[in-house]
Amino acid sequence: MNESCKQVKKSSTDADNQSIPTENRPVQQMTPLETAERLKDIKEQMLDNISFDDAHALDYAAYYLRAIAAGEYKPVVHAHWRHYKRSYIIPYDGIDEYQCSNCGSRRSIKSKYCKDCGAVMDEEDKDAK
Repeated sequence: MNESCKQVKKSSTDADNQSIPTENRPVQQMTPLETAERLKDIKEQMLDNISFDDAHALDYAAYYLRAIAAGEYKPVVHAHWRHYKRSYIIPYDGIDEYQCSNCGSRRSIKSKYCKDCGAVMDEEDKDAK
């Protein structure tokens, strides 16, 4: 391969590998809102070169990043119910209680979620024997 072909091949490879600048900040350090705005800019810059589906995917990603930035989504907390006998009632009435491993609230019936803290009760009880 002659030098001019190598030069052309190298320059096209460099252009393919270039990332779009993120305003001097790594993507990992950008807030969700900044990332959403950056996706909007990328879409506008590349609109002629991307498919309709790719443009639609960028819109969806930006939409959800804006929703995260607005606080519409919260992290999911996973917990489990701890089994307790109601020992504070004398004599013991045979009714058991369950305590949330996340917030400590007590319930007489197990449910899929803690009504106080919203934790999803899908963890295994490591203390159960």
